Amino acid sequence: MVFVGGSSVYRFWNPLQAYSEQGFTSYDYTSSNFPAPIAIGAMEELKKTQDPKLIIFDIRMFHTRLWDNTYPGGFRLYVDSMEPSLQRMRMIDYYGEINGISWVDRLPFYWDIAYYHTNRALSSPLNWTLIDHEISEQAMRAAGYFAHGFLPGTEHYFFDIPQDRTDASAELRKNIAQCYIDLLEYINASDVPVLLVESPFVPLENDVEEMDTLLQLAEEYNVPVLDTNQYITEMGLDYRTDFYDTNHVNILGAEKYTSFLAEYLAEHYDLPDHRNDGAYADWDSAYADYAEQAVQLEELTWGGIHSKEETIAKEDLIRETDDPLEWLAMTDDPNLVLLFDKRKTDGPVSYTSLAALKHLGLSTDVLSSEENHIGVYSESLLYAGAFEEEYNGMIDMIWDTMDDIPYSITENSICVQDQHFLTERRGITFVIVDKNTREVVDYAMLDVDTDGQLVLTHLHF
Repeated sequence: MVFVGGSSVYRFWNPLQAYSEQGFTSYDYTSSNFPAPIAIGAMEELKKTQDPKLIIFDIRMFHTRLWDNTYPGGFRLYVDSMEPSLQRMRMIDYYGEINGISWVDRLPFYWDIAYYHTNRALSSPLNWTLIDHEISEQAMRAAGYFAHGFLPGTEHYFFDIPQDRTDASAELRKNIAQCYIDLLEYINASDVPVLLVESPFVPLENDVEEMDTLLQLAEEYNVPVLDTNQYITEMGLDYRTDFYDTNHVNILGAEKYTSFLAEYLAEHYDLPDHRNDGAYADWDSAYADYAEQAVQLEELTWGGIHSKEETIAKEDLIRETDDPLEWLAMTDDPNLVLLFDKRKTDGPVSYTSLAALKHLGLSTDVLSSEENHIGVYSESLLYAGAFEEEYNGMIDMIWDTMDDIPYSITENSICVQDQHFLTERRGITFVIVDKNTREVVDYAMLDVDTDGQLVLTHLHF
């Protein structure tokens, strides 16, 4: 079996695990940001050298928000690795037509040197070693990939359980609908069985409505389709532990997804079991190697989860303590972000207090200054400076901007996701944000008493 798609394939489907559990062989035929308009061409390309009993295509890329994000990098990741051919030209033509790209703007796709001639990477000896499009298994492993294309993630992010689905559907954008219908018609004319799959994700915007439209169209064209989002319970997938962003699972989620889908394929398709076939001994040894390393990857993932759970568990203590030194120590946590605005403080500050504030960049000079001073801290001082008009920023959740948390610090307030917290006229006003739950943990003010000691006051929010 060959699994075609983007990161919704290589982050989810583990060919070695599927082989160990069901005995059939498979391969992740993918590139990052794999764009939907090259689906037909990619499947034609793989059939030049392979004779699969089944091709699976992940249809997540037909969602509007993911379609827009693929241009043009995802397209180049695939076609730039192809040898010059009529097939490559046809793929460029189709991609250009579907996306409304003019002939002039398509020329750099046909003639790569026109696009890359100023790229300094051309001087790298390493890149020239890849001129034949070959990469060693050792190099793949160094990049984190395992045999046959699986790339396990060890990152983690908390998500709430998505709301129940409705019967609503959304009209697909014209070019997306045309591309999808072309794929369905190609599948109906194909001599190789094709299954469409929608891998699990945390829905945003119109995802659920668009997904229902994709499923309905597949049914109208009598193309087999499996929406695994309808089997979250059966998979045992946990939104609190198994995702690392809205679009991808980590190794914990990939193991559950692979087990579920491998069992489904074994039941519905004639895929041979090679586990007792000596000709496939290299698959046995590759899986044994993976299984050994998977233990370490799982431990790393669980370590991150437990760290975040421990932060959440102590957040009640952060809100309840009256001890400023204890409060500062507890909030110095990699899972928290401190947004603060300092106004003038009166009197000298004790050495103990200065030591407790040092990591925030609040020295004696800053504390005694007439100027306001703002800062952003998470593991290190991300921003610090004298107050101007307004400071805006994003708490970078992972690497998907849709997950980022916007904030601003103005003359009168600290704002987090449109929630405003008024700043005090003296002392240091803090807003503490949990990066994982996206919730405000505490809203508090530190001031200095006549003895130079810090005084903590929790404010209402």
